[in-house]
Amino acid sequence: MAGIGFELRKIYEEEKVFSKQRAYGYVSMIYLGPLLMGILLLIELVFFSHLAGFSIGDRDGMLTVVSYSIFLSLLTTSFFSLIVTRQLSDLLYEEQWDQVLSSFYGSTFFLSVLSTVVSLIFLLFAGLTLLQSCLVWLLIGCLSLSWNAINYLTAIKDYGAVARAYAIAFVGQTVVAYLSFFIKEPTILIAAITVAYVLLATFLIAILNRTFPKGKDFDFTFLTLYDRFPNLFWTGIFLFIGLFSHIVLAWFSPISRAAIGHLRIAPTYDVAMMLAFLTTLISTINFVISLEVRFYPPFSEYLSLFKEGGNIGDIDRTEKKMISILQDEMKYLSWKQLVGSLVCMFGAPLLFYMLPLGFNGQMQGYFQTLCIAYGIFGIGNAFLLILLFFGDYVGAKRATLAFALTSTMASIIVLFLDRSFYGFGFVLGAIALILTAVSQLDRCLNELGYRMVGQQPLQEQEYQGKWSQLAEKMEGMLDDEG
Repeated sequence: MAGIGFELRKIYEEEKVFSKQRAYGYVSMIYLGPLLMGILLLIELVFFSHLAGFSIGDRDGMLTVVSYSIFLSLLTTSFFSLIVTRQLSDLLYEEQWDQVLSSFYGSTFFLSVLSTVVSLIFLLFAGLTLLQSCLVWLLIGCLSLSWNAINYLTAIKDYGAVARAYAIAFVGQTVVAYLSFFIKEPTILIAAITVAYVLLATFLIAILNRTFPKGKDFDFTFLTLYDRFPNLFWTGIFLFIGLFSHIVLAWFSPISRAAIGHLRIAPTYDVAMMLAFLTTLISTINFVISLEVRFYPPFSEYLSLFKEGGNIGDIDRTEKKMISILQDEMKYLSWKQLVGSLVCMFGAPLLFYMLPLGFNGQMQGYFQTLCIAYGIFGIGNAFLLILLFFGDYVGAKRATLAFALTSTMASIIVLFLDRSFYGFGFVLGAIALILTAVSQLDRCLNELGYRMVGQQPLQEQEYQGKWSQLAEKMEGMLDDEG
């Protein structure tokens, strides 16, 4: 959300028939485009595997490789995502446009190193062929680059170029996947989605290069934020654990089976999870639209009163107005998410049975359970984002820690119950997230005046932790080369 809010407010102020539709479209393209495209690419690969006559085992092997690649790419980016977003927000606020591209390349350098290390460790034990290993390494790397680029795309207004990047990636996969009619080898489908993400990463990076002025080649000052905001880093890690631990446990549960090499998959659970996750689109879109457009103006006014020496009465009235708007928007968001989740629970399976997804009764049960879980998570995640918005990183860490511990421990316990209970561990984790996030937000709002004044340092603080020292060393190496 580092930059898209400014564009959304401008669109909403336009008195045109489709202004709101454009705003929803922009949010979907930036925040949800990669997710929707990934699901669309997977559905297309399944479609081609049916048409080309691949066996269920070959199809599962292909889906397993892609699923593990997506999981590992998200694992690597979880170490960077929130930190990079924080730095980008600071750069945009300070209008340091020439440092945005340098920041991207600096974070991409470390992301690429970590992605390569994670990929090599994974491939040592995966039992894949040499060709498949090379494709997986490239796929994980390009996925990681794409996720990182998405963080910076929030500051870009050329949404048409982003849409074209998605379209080109989809066409690229389609062309390569068409070869599966002639090459009866599932590796060709792995190659197809790899080509798609190579194209996507290439075009997204090209858009960034075209949009922002070129500064120095690399900027590693984002590393200092690990020393300044360690709770923000841990928030990203705990959030990842809470989101994916139940999926990994399902891969090694009684409902899983060997797929390719030494890898296992739980197709009935994985497909249900992928489809149920789409229900979070409701809260994600509404959060960005409502909070950025309706909440930001009173919040900005509230901040300006502190900066410009406003009187206590004006500050108190603006704070009450701001909190009232926040409460109303979160209430509307929660109702929209709950109603949307219920509609999807009972209406969506009618459509899924008609698609080539192998949808069955057991999958429908998991889907309905996970619709509840992701619906609750979507609301809890919105409250978590508000905590981050107010800079309450301690509260955010506590909420995600409760989420990670509850989701993981409950999912382990569920493994010893009947398989129809799978997914309920994540339901409990999502409940823990929303309860903890709401309580932390309530505490944050009660202390808002103190947080705005009393917690601010009297003079700029210097951080000389190990990450800041690493940043200085990397900057020094660049200066020596220059």
